[in-house]
Amino acid sequence: MKSKMSVFHRNQTIYVVPFLVILWGVYSYLTSLPFYVKGSDPEYPYLINGLNCALLKFGQIGHTDHPGTPFQVYNGLIIRIVHLLAGKDSIAVDVLTRPEFYLGAISISLTLLAASLVFIIGKIGIQNHRITNVLILQLSLFYQQVLLDLFNRCNPDRFLAIVTLLFVIVLLKFLFTETPNQLKLAAWLGLVMGLGFATKINYLPLLVFVLFLLNNWKCRGIYAISGLLSFALFISPILGKFQAFKRFVFEVISHDGLYGSGDSRILNMGKILDNLKVIFTTNPELLFIVLLLLAALIVVLWKPKGKREGLPFVLGYMVLILIQLVIVAKHYKNYYLVPLFSTYGIFLFGIVFLFENSMGLRKVTAVMKYGLLILLLFISLAPFLSTDYNAIAASNTYRKQAAQFVESHIGKEDYWFVEPTWESGPQVENALVYGFSYCADRVKYEAILHKVYPHVITSVDGSNDVKFWHSSFASLDTVLISGKKIHVLSTPSRHAGRLINVVKDEASRLGIPVSLDTIFKQLTTSTYIVALNSQIRPDQADSLQSQFEIKYSTKKSNFDNKIDHYIQEIKNTPEWLSTVRQKAKDKGIPLDSMIYLDAVYMAERN
Repeated sequence: MKSKMSVFHRNQTIYVVPFLVILWGVYSYLTSLPFYVKGSDPEYPYLINGLNCALLKFGQIGHTDHPGTPFQVYNGLIIRIVHLLAGKDSIAVDVLTRPEFYLGAISISLTLLAASLVFIIGKIGIQNHRITNVLILQLSLFYQQVLLDLFNRCNPDRFLAIVTLLFVIVLLKFLFTETPNQLKLAAWLGLVMGLGFATKINYLPLLVFVLFLLNNWKCRGIYAISGLLSFALFISPILGKFQAFKRFVFEVISHDGLYGSGDSRILNMGKILDNLKVIFTTNPELLFIVLLLLAALIVVLWKPKGKREGLPFVLGYMVLILIQLVIVAKHYKNYYLVPLFSTYGIFLFGIVFLFENSMGLRKVTAVMKYGLLILLLFISLAPFLSTDYNAIAASNTYRKQAAQFVESHIGKEDYWFVEPTWESGPQVENALVYGFSYCADRVKYEAILHKVYPHVITSVDGSNDVKFWHSSFASLDTVLISGKKIHVLSTPSRHAGRLINVVKDEASRLGIPVSLDTIFKQLTTSTYIVALNSQIRPDQADSLQSQFEIKYSTKKSNFDNKIDHYIQEIKNTPEWLSTVRQKAKDKGIPLDSMIYLDAVYMAERN
């Protein structure tokens, strides 16, 4: 009876960590700012390219840097499911009308997926291992503060941590078991590693680590073939754009700055050494892990040659750390270490497995196990009590204030003049403009964007090349003649002054007075919103409008006039309208949007 009760309690325990994952995921989502406020990079590019995947428009994927394709396809799948259950319009219209709703659904789905995989880890692990050792693996997402912060993000790094949970499941199923199966281990690990590498190339260290876990070259060959096929499968939607990915990787390798910037040299030893110091200072647990690995290596090497079963694991994990540190020290951002952070559970479980089963040092292992477990959890949770975390909370308060001002004081009828940038802002239009910067053929979404957000113009770095939605030509003449306000967001890294000068120069050419009014000031964050008001008289507006119409109707050089012309032709030609209606039905988009797209197509060619 006691044994049955013990088994019952063990089985119930495996539900604890999945519940904690759900609890933390939901709490993180509900207490965090909207994605466009706290960080539109890379959430919005992945949302837009996820939309491309949902519509099966893989040729319009414009983001291939990571390459990130599996996560984009995952986003597309979730968009499809959510739209089926709660859609309010066509998929494209609904996603662009409610981008935060769809990003929230993707975020919650990642939490539920992670919780499910953690439960599977418990279910498989409990068959062959002590419950405390199984809990070590189930807690993999809680060992680093960066991993905890990822719960309020919707990016490929969070997806990578989930891929590592799949890695854990394969190890439990085919390696850490009473009947290891190296052939199946090799095949399944190739599939998982291909998925990870296709998501983000900094998953490379884990690919090398796996080579140490396989005990012969036949298995390594199977692993290599499986991995290559898996990688090809998961990047298949962008195979036609693979050269762009290769160029990006080459630039990253050959330059010493982020994203292929900086000087043209592979290694900058001074920068690497400085970054290594920052890495170990920011992540003190790494030093304990390295020291423990060295101790484990000494213990394993102390044994006779025929009894060094744990040597491949120890050496493999040391190589994993070394490669990850070199990659990240070259181009440092702490979250680039996610592949390593996500393996802390594997490391601790593997070391405990080694000491308990191969060395029989149960008492020493127990002290080490619980000590390191507590240490990792303490280090991961400590930042939430630090002054730095309080500073982040204060920064979020300021961001929220700016977003609330925009929502309550700036209407959809007023214009936003936006510079495409990765930096977040208090308006969703800012994030969408950035997201569409990574969309090929984005003009095909312009009709929907005009419908949902009719007054958004853009300029790159404040140039005179003004466009609607970073897409088709926009005339500032018509904007100024309309008399509507033009809003510009100013932050330290934006070129707000250049955007303002573009508007003022065009207004001066037309003879229209323009007043500037700073309608929002946040001195602490140096965030301002400037409204440019066109001081145009009614008689002046009529005169300019007449001149404008004559000028552009005579020259037929205004792209918008061409589009309007073809829209009317389509609507007045029954055969053409019938063809366009069928195309709209086939593509699953509104008829007005399809009419607009056909008009754009004709305007571009005539």
